[in-house]
Amino acid sequence: MCLGTIYWAHIHKMVNGNNKTDARNIGFDNSFIYDEIDLAIDKRKVSFTQLLPKKTIKAFDAWQDNEDKVAY
Repeated sequence: MCLGTIYWAHIHKMVNGNNKTDARNIGFDNSFIYDEIDLAIDKRKVSFTQLLPKKTIKAFDAWQDNEDKVAY
């Protein structure tokens, strides 16, 4: 499960049977993700491009103005 999603969903307890070392040992090594996050955007393996920031910020503005939102 995505760690970010767990926190955004306000899940307060996770139960699992294996740890990251167990996952790495069978080929599910996530350490490269943490390495990528620490890199500058222009140094990452996946190309990131920001598109239409003045238009797309409107979705964030609408969220911020929404009185029924659940704060994250």
